[in-house]
Amino acid sequence: MDPTQHADGPLHAEHAALLRWTAVAMIAGGAIMVLFELGRVLTGDSSAYSRAAGIVVALGQLGIAAGCAGLWLHHSFGGSVLARTGLALAMVGLVLYATGNAVEPFAPTVWWPFAAATLLIPLGFILAGVAAVRAHVWDGWARYLPLAVGVYPVLAVYPWLAMTGAADGSWIGTTVVAVWGLLFAVTGWVELAHVEHRTTAAAHARADARRGRGRRHP
Repeated sequence: MDPTQHADGPLHAEHAALLRWTAVAMIAGGAIMVLFELGRVLTGDSSAYSRAAGIVVALGQLGIAAGCAGLWLHHSFGGSVLARTGLALAMVGLVLYATGNAVEPFAPTVWWPFAAATLLIPLGFILAGVAAVRAHVWDGWARYLPLAVGVYPVLAVYPWLAMTGAADGSWIGTTVVAVWGLLFAVTGWVELAHVEHRTTAAAHARADARRGRGRRHP
């Protein structure tokens, strides 16, 4: 089923470019999470790799935060207080997560950005996900995707990290964390499809209006 079926009206061109870039940024950020985890396995989870990749991972998390900003601006989950509050919390959490990854190679004892992000990111997406389910803006499986982004780390990522003490660089650990990145990337893809759907609707509306004016004024 088309995840954009319940699009909420045409989208004008002046907004479409910004929203496309934020959606692409979320796709890229999710992809970076997946590739980073794959790299940990291939390098044997070396500390040198983690330090070198920290800035790249931070940029990926900022990309996901930009995607959340696009979702917030686009009213993608209905624009309710619940949706906007959830996305705002997730954005703050992602920025803190990026900050922690950027400074960790130079200040490994800094822990509080990770602690705050661990709470804010899933909480934000759970709130926004509930709003998305209630709003019916996305359809089919995509309707539950934001909620999955918030629930998945609570059910899978955090328990695995608690059992192993840290991401251990194993194939299991890599897969567990990489799936979270994949969920972010798919969320960005659905948002991009939604933007394109609304942009096309706006173009058709303008074309219909021009044809209507032409019939009235031969």
